Amino acid sequence: MVLPKRRITAINWVIVSWRATASWSTVESTARRCRPFNTPVAIMT
Repeated sequence: MVLPKRRITAINWVIVSWRATASWSTVESTARRCRPFNTPVAIMT
């Protein structure tokens, strides 16, 4: 099964963005435990 290059790129982008979101939420929850909740999010983004 040969997929078009564009579709492969789209699938890879979805996987990468999903992983980034998952890892970011993990980092955020860990940081929330260690740090006070009122730390500005704007600095981290």
